[in-house]
Formats: sequence, C-alpha cells, structure tokens
Amino acid sequence: MRDLVLECARKQQQTGAFDCFRWICMQNTLFGLTEAELTELGMTFGIGGLMLMMVFIVGHLAWESKAGRFGTFVLFLGLTLGLVGFAAKYIIKSTLGLE
Repeated sequence: MRDLVLECARKQQQTGAFDCFRWICMQNTLFGLTEAELTELGMTFGIGGLMLMMVFIVGHLAWESKAGRFGTFVLFLGLTLGLVGFAAKYIIKSTLGLE
C-alpha cells in the first residue's frame, strides 16, 4: 500500500490534479467493477446469451433435419434440459433471496 501511495504522489506531482484516492481504489478493478460484480454480470448476461444462442442452434438443427413437431420437441427436450436446470437454479435463488 505504501508503494501505491508513493507512486500516486509522484503522479500527482507530474500532472498536478491527479485523483490519488480514485486511482488507488481502482487498482484491483476492471472498468470500475470488482471481481464479484464482474462475475455476477458474466453469469447472468454472458451465460444467458450463450443459452439463447444454443436454443437457436437446436431450432436450426430441427429445421434443417425436418424433424416435425414431435422430433423438434424431443430435440429441444434432450438438448436443452440442462439449460432449463441452470435457469431454474437462478430463478429459485433470486426468489428465495439466497444471493
């Protein structure tokens, strides 16, 4: 911490109006987000986007194979059951407040 303060003091002398407190606090962050906030953001929107893409892939697979209604249902059931479990876990967690 002492090294950070000394480096900040040097930067403040060089530039004049350098915000040391903000610079020291932002050392272990990415775009102003902590690691926990970035992980939460990735787990909700990143994984959610990948899940949506997988649903479109399964739909395209059913369309290209001309599976029919029952075949499409079986494809979606078999290939997206894990996605349903992951989404259910997130919904249950947020409903019960187990964050």
